[in-house]
Amino acid sequence: MTRIHTVMYSCFVWRRLLHMRNCNCRYADAEETMRAAESWVARLEKDAGHMVNKATLYSEVCALLFAKSLYDEVRNMEPCEGD
Repeated sequence: MTRIHTVMYSCFVWRRLLHMRNCNCRYADAEETMRAAESWVARLEKDAGHMVNKATLYSEVCALLFAKSLYDEVRNMEPCEGD
């Protein structure tokens, strides 16, 4: 595997891990993955000089934040009368 393929595959792995943790409602783990992936991408760009397309990673981050906000909203709802 060439170096560029290794970088591309690594980006794919970070994105998939974030996606799976988000889908399984593992929000704390997903946030940790998000921070690690952002750090890794920043290091790639700064130290190795690679340009990384962050669009797919950020789409997963948006999905995480949206799902987590819905989860928090439902968890904090008051019970309905009669329940």
